[in-house]
Amino acid sequence: MRRLPPLNTLPAFEATARLGSVTQAARELGRTHGAVSKQLRTLAEALGYSLFDRDGNALVLTPQGEAFRNEVAEALDKIADAFEQTRAEAPRSLLRLGVSATFASRWLMPRLPRFHARYPGIEIAFTMAGRRLTKKLEFDLVLSWDRLRTPRPGLPHKVVGDVRFALVHAPGYPVTRGPDGIHVETRIVPDTLPDLWKVWHEVGGMVVAGSRDYQFPQTGLVIDAACSGMGVAVLEQRLIEEELQDGRLVAPYGWTVYRDGFYAYPGVPSRITPEAEAFMDWLREIG
Repeated sequence: MRRLPPLNTLPAFEATARLGSVTQAARELGRTHGAVSKQLRTLAEALGYSLFDRDGNALVLTPQGEAFRNEVAEALDKIADAFEQTRAEAPRSLLRLGVSATFASRWLMPRLPRFHARYPGIEIAFTMAGRRLTKKLEFDLVLSWDRLRTPRPGLPHKVVGDVRFALVHAPGYPVTRGPDGIHVETRIVPDTLPDLWKVWHEVGGMVVAGSRDYQFPQTGLVIDAACSGMGVAVLEQRLIEEELQDGRLVAPYGWTVYRDGFYAYPGVPSRITPEAEAFMDWLREIG
């Protein structure tokens, strides 16, 4: 049977020996001065003598302390390396996530490190969903956030949260408001939702008439066009947080909340993997 020193004293000893100061060792280890001093006393009691001499205010290792420090430092380095290697080789689960490129880059990706910190064993493989939503078996989970309508009848889904849409445009863009609604020169339309303005009238209760419609293949281009003053667009709040904050876009007519409009489809009907369930719980938590 091994005869070991109190193992929780070794990091305190090594840090103090290397730094020559209990105060600095405590700061490095995130402990109090008193806690580190107590661990040094515990180690000295286990050995029967101290490994330090005091030279004024400084702590100096004895010859025995220097030899012991070298062995302890090498052992702690080996343990740290083994821990990191074992952690890196830990089994990981894969979540195949279908999501639009705009939503992933503008909202999800900046928050994703928080998910990995919470669930280090879940790796996410992205596929840009777009119009490929019907090919459900390619995914474990497909996020749907921008449809302004209820899920397709008969298609299993899980609610993640609400969505908030508004009519937005660049500051100073000319908008005429009358009793019959709003008139603008150009309405910007994503080609994934060609009947956007009809749906917006139904959901938002606002008639927006335009002299022409300008269609773009990606929501990101719709946002860029609205910021550049090309027209008005209907956009979800999550996607334009930065543009609203810095004033590139304004939403003068307020926000329409669509309850339970942020939802997810499982890749296999009626089957949600544990990884997908964890991801949805996290999405609900962060809003």
